[in-house]
Amino acid sequence: MAPGLTGEEFGRIETTDTFESSPDHRAFLSVAAHPEEGTAVTHWGTVHHLQTHPGFRCRGVGSALMRELRTVARDELGLEQLRLAARGEEGLEDFYGRLGWREVGRWPSALRFAPDDTRDEVLMLLAPL
Repeated sequence: MAPGLTGEEFGRIETTDTFESSPDHRAFLSVAAHPEEGTAVTHWGTVHHLQTHPGFRCRGVGSALMRELRTVARDELGLEQLRLAARGEEGLEDFYGRLGWREVGRWPSALRFAPDDTRDEVLMLLAPL
C-alpha cells in the first residue's frame, strides 16, 4: 500500500486485470496490462500505461501499483515476464529500474510531441516475475 493512502483510495484489482481509481472516480491512478495472445507469446504481457495524478506523485502510488501488477501477472495470470515502452527523457528508466525492470532497447526519435520535441521510446522488460 502506498504511504498515506487508505485501501479505498488505492483502488482495487478488476477482473479485467486493470487497476482503477477509487469509486468516486477521482482517477488518480490507472494501470493496464494484458496477456498477449498467440502460441509463441502467451507467457508474457504488456503494460500499456501507468498514470498517476500529479497530486498523488512522490507518495509511492506508482511503485505500489507496479508491485501489485507484478504479483497479479505472475500469480493470477501465470505470466513469466512483462514488457513496456516508456517515454525517454522523463526519468522513467530510473523509476522502473528501481522496481527490477531493465532496459532492453530503444526506438530512437520514435515519439514526437512537437516539431522541436522528439524523444526515444525506451523498451523495458521485467523478467522473471
